[in-house]
Amino acid sequence: MMITSLTNQKVKDLCRLHQRKYRKETYLLYDQKMIDKALEYGLVKMLIKKEGSKFEYKDEIIVSCDVMAKISEGKDITEVAECYIKKDVIKKADRLILLDDLADPQNIGMIIDTARIFGFDGVILSENSADIYNEKCLEAAGTSFFDMKIVRQDLDMTIKDLKDQGLKVLATGLYNETKDLYDTKVPDRYAIIMGNEGHGIKERYYMMADEVIKIPMANIDSLNVAVAASIVMEWYTNSAHQSLAHQR
Repeated sequence: MMITSLTNQKVKDLCRLHQRKYRKETYLLYDQKMIDKALEYGLVKMLIKKEGSKFEYKDEIIVSCDVMAKISEGKDITEVAECYIKKDVIKKADRLILLDDLADPQNIGMIIDTARIFGFDGVILSENSADIYNEKCLEAAGTSFFDMKIVRQDLDMTIKDLKDQGLKVLATGLYNETKDLYDTKVPDRYAIIMGNEGHGIKERYYMMADEVIKIPMANIDSLNVAVAASIVMEWYTNSAHQSLAHQR
């Protein structure tokens, strides 16, 4: 049986997932590669298929073209997946990225993707950071969204716990005794804090950090936080590899 009514209750429930306040247990995915990855991880609750789609899934509903257009907000696609919210846990890690109240979901997605590329163990967001299930975040993160552990929790407690576990906490920005990135040594285990796009890192996190680092720049005052994060992650990753090569 195909759903053709735009006022069908299931259609209404799915459309509510366009808003963050309704994304408590599930969210929507539109990209086919992302859907395939979600299927791989067993996170697809239901597949919504446009009439004529040949893809088959155990839990699926078929909808008319008009209904699909409403659910997908006008996208030219044949499937939408309703997926379960991830339940990631980071118990032990050697390299982490901490995000302090990032407001732009696209920046968060880009950082998630870069963290996976450079082999970081996870991304921890402050409780006031933007929604990772926002479409812009999902698009920017790509399939790294599923391969990377991502958690949202209180950063004050997180920083204290990480230091107790032996990780060095590195804050990025301008503060007392800030060191140039390229003059710093790579700790064996560390967490890098990246700050809000407009306000940077909270002062108390600078004070809690073991070291404060900055990216030396010429002719500009600041960098996009996702770009800055990629530079820092690349530097520490490559420096660690070079150090290992010299030891051998």
